[in-house]
Amino acid sequence: MSYNTKHMILAVWLCFVFSFVRAQDKLDLTENDYDKWHSLAFETPSADGKWVVYSLKYRDRRDTLFLAGTENGKLLQIPGGHSAKFTGDSKWFMYIVNDTLKVKGLKLQADYTIAGIENYILKGNKMIGSHTKTLTISAIGSLPDKITVQDVKEFAVNDKGDRIVLIRETADKSTVELHEPMPGANAQVLLEDAALSFGHITWNKGGTAFLVSGNSKESSSSETKLYFYSLTNKTGVKKMPTAPLQDKGSIVAEGMDISDDGTKVFFDLETFDSLKVDVPGLTVFKDSDQTIPPLKAKKKFWHLWDLESDTVRAVENLEYPTAMPNADYTHALVYTHRDYYPLHDYAGYYMDLAILDFSTGVRKKIVDRQLYGYQQVVLSAYGKIVAYFKDSQWWLYTIKNGKHRSIKTTLTEPFLDAENDYPNPVPYGIGGWTGNDQYVLLYDKYDIWLINTESGAKKRITAGREKNTVYRLYGDRVFPTIHSGFGFTSKEYDLERGFFIIGLKNEDYGYQISRYSKKSGWRIITEGNGSVSSLKKAEKSNDIFFIESAFDSPPKLMHVKGSGLKYTVLQSNPHHYKYKWGKAKLISYDACGKNGLKAALFFPAGYDPEKSYPMIVNIYQDKSKELHRYVAPSLRIYDGFNTANFTTNGYFVLMPDIHFIMDQPGKSALECVIAAAKAAIENANINTGRIALIGHSFGGFETSYIISQTDFFRTGVSGAGISDLMNFYLDIDPYQKSNMERFDNGQYRNSQLFNTARFSAESPLYNVNSVNTPLLLWAGTNDRLVPFSNSIRLHSALWRLGKKSTLLLYDAEGHVIESKDNQSDLYHKILDWFAYYLKDGVKPAWME
Repeated sequence: MSYNTKHMILAVWLCFVFSFVRAQDKLDLTENDYDKWHSLAFETPSADGKWVVYSLKYRDRRDTLFLAGTENGKLLQIPGGHSAKFTGDSKWFMYIVNDTLKVKGLKLQADYTIAGIENYILKGNKMIGSHTKTLTISAIGSLPDKITVQDVKEFAVNDKGDRIVLIRETADKSTVELHEPMPGANAQVLLEDAALSFGHITWNKGGTAFLVSGNSKESSSSETKLYFYSLTNKTGVKKMPTAPLQDKGSIVAEGMDISDDGTKVFFDLETFDSLKVDVPGLTVFKDSDQTIPPLKAKKKFWHLWDLESDTVRAVENLEYPTAMPNADYTHALVYTHRDYYPLHDYAGYYMDLAILDFSTGVRKKIVDRQLYGYQQVVLSAYGKIVAYFKDSQWWLYTIKNGKHRSIKTTLTEPFLDAENDYPNPVPYGIGGWTGNDQYVLLYDKYDIWLINTESGAKKRITAGREKNTVYRLYGDRVFPTIHSGFGFTSKEYDLERGFFIIGLKNEDYGYQISRYSKKSGWRIITEGNGSVSSLKKAEKSNDIFFIESAFDSPPKLMHVKGSGLKYTVLQSNPHHYKYKWGKAKLISYDACGKNGLKAALFFPAGYDPEKSYPMIVNIYQDKSKELHRYVAPSLRIYDGFNTANFTTNGYFVLMPDIHFIMDQPGKSALECVIAAAKAAIENANINTGRIALIGHSFGGFETSYIISQTDFFRTGVSGAGISDLMNFYLDIDPYQKSNMERFDNGQYRNSQLFNTARFSAESPLYNVNSVNTPLLLWAGTNDRLVPFSNSIRLHSALWRLGKKSTLLLYDAEGHVIESKDNQSDLYHKILDWFAYYLKDGVKPAWME
């Protein structure tokens, strides 16, 4: 055995001994330690990847900004710093402290400051900053080369960064000015008026035209005027004709938009209330109504000002109430519900889709009986294609040629989410678009498919099915299009530059980061156990950065160099390792006719397998993906439950997935939660007589129902939950929407008629006779989602029958607890409750 080998073995042995001793010497975590924790926020890397900026944020203390060199090891600590940015050439770093912009040279340039900057934007190397009514424009690195403009009410910079529109307002007049963002440039005054107040600057996407509104300074006048100016068409300011709108309504300046080519302006017209009632504010419910509550006339309708013809016309109307424009504003997707009322006659919320041609005003119907829901209809990034999910498959409608194309996969790789337990069919999802809408990226259960929108040719670009890993595009969220209440659009991805893909491993929920490009194909970069967030790539290098965390490992900022070398830039909350902490384990079980359901099991801190521990089961719907979530101990808790708090107080915590069978939301929760708890018992030394249940909102409903069906749990806590399903079903929420939809098409998954025995059988209140489990209820008196009367009814019923129940009613709190003092109070009362019932603790005075 060589000398080096001996020393290597000795070093490994010493590390093992040191780790063992260190584990024995770890401290018990107490509430006095909670305020040591901070959260890590990764801001951005420099374009060359040689610098990163991040911040450590505290609940009740001053935040601190950090600038770190990834190669030179330099670290700048900036208490109270915020709004950090790098210039595109990576030469300068800037941030704000106490209304002063501080500019730091990263390549031997001299540092300097610019006073009077409250917030700013950076366009290239031009800084446009503001403070109260002062605007400062400066070329970064060219101090004192700057200009300052006073009396600025509002300003906006175009996308190119080469023009600024600002509104200046004094007691005498209001002006609209056009500036070039460079020191010394002359301002061009476009509008000047003593009687009007200008506002709501809106640039088009191309940065070639803008819009402002003007309102009379006289309080008696509410008329809004619109003014348009084009940088390319030198015809001066153009005022919108208002004659066609007289007696129809008033212009709404918020939410205006301009087409990219600067030929169309869109705005809302708030219509006058044409519904005549005997009493102002009165709503009359009739048996002939198509909906509950009765449909009301829409107040705002989108209108189009065609600048070429100087005409104004409506885009939306009562029949087609919402328009979803495409990217170049040539057409809009519109819908109508007209033929699908009353809603209870249909097994879903349906609509007919049509395409509106802005040039002609003609609507062309393209799809009938289309489900109305999240990701059911998605407009392409460039607005050339409407993707819609119907008959268990994706369809693509091309606006230009009016053709539909079905996109199918094999029976083993469907786009339909076969595991969905909601009433209506849903797809696995749409990732985005590439190449000027030439390709769409679709998901099956495991993989990402690249679909040619012209030929329909399909290519699977990941190997998730083979690796038992679910791959999805990073940052793949769909989002509502402008002025849309029903449709969504999704991101554009660049096939040439490439894009990130995140893999979630099914066996342990570990992560994998990969990248796909047309040239290199699919390439795995790194992987690990834990979760990933804030993934960013340096603009001009192959360096990537992200935050990695796990239940027993605080978030850390990671750097993967282009060579593949991976290392930690910063470990947040290093004091974490001084304390005893639990661990997390993924377990599986079978229930509700489904095999392989998962649950996250969190072990108590300092777990001794020879000792038996109580367990708290925290429920909602799917909770197992909380496995790698790092939860900092805290008294600032919105629903009274914090995993780290309870595991460091000697409890197991179980978070199971629940698979729902239609019409049996309560029974499904009962079967899945019991099966998960039994699986947990097989995996650890859990005291079977000391298991509790806790849930909030929908989880509160499940908790209340489950304890009415079984004595398996020693106690339960139900927060802001529904107890009376019939009452809730027949009620209207604060947003004037019937709750029936939550049952027929939503979370409560119950299509049974409300007056049937099967419906009532799922209601906790109607099963109150069989409750033997002590229950703690809590609610806020200002809850706009679940009326707190549900908690009062359930407690009253239990009280009347002489059963053990306590209700905590927090005045002025909503669906979650916002007040710091109330958050602490709720948590401590739940902690007391569990200690009394699960640990034979002393009964506190508030429980007497």
